[in-house]
Amino acid sequence: MKIRLIISGKPKDPVTANAIDRYVSKIKKFIPFELSVMQDPRNLSDPARYSQEEWRLLEKKISPDDYVILLDERGKSYSSLEFSAKLQQWMMQRKKSVVFIIGGPYGFTAEANDCAHETLSLSKMTLQHDIASLVFTEQLYRAFTIMRGEKYHH
Repeated sequence: MKIRLIISGKPKDPVTANAIDRYVSKIKKFIPFELSVMQDPRNLSDPARYSQEEWRLLEKKISPDDYVILLDERGKSYSSLEFSAKLQQWMMQRKKSVVFIIGGPYGFTAEANDCAHETLSLSKMTLQHDIASLVFTEQLYRAFTIMRGEKYHH
């Protein structure tokens, strides 16, 4: 079992990018983990076309053997303890990888939502892309420390 996080667009703030990298290295101590940064579509001002092109690029990074979870403000919210338990359930799926996807500024297409097994919300508030990536990697790390009964959560 492997966990993958795909984000559309490279984090722009170097401080945030370093913090994300720090959590990625911590997560890798618990499980095989891969962070993929996909170049976001360029020169597309139309939100619908942007989302369609973004999904076309994202779709190439997933396979039918993956359990796909979109991160979207309209998804299901969990406490840290609930997320840890849910993560354990997702990892029990008979899939090659659990793949989390953080999309771009215009949300996901209907095709993306149809492809996903679940949708997860980090907050009902809209989070800036870099912040969403940081919050998610921290919560993923926290979920593993909860599973292992480590002190980090307290």
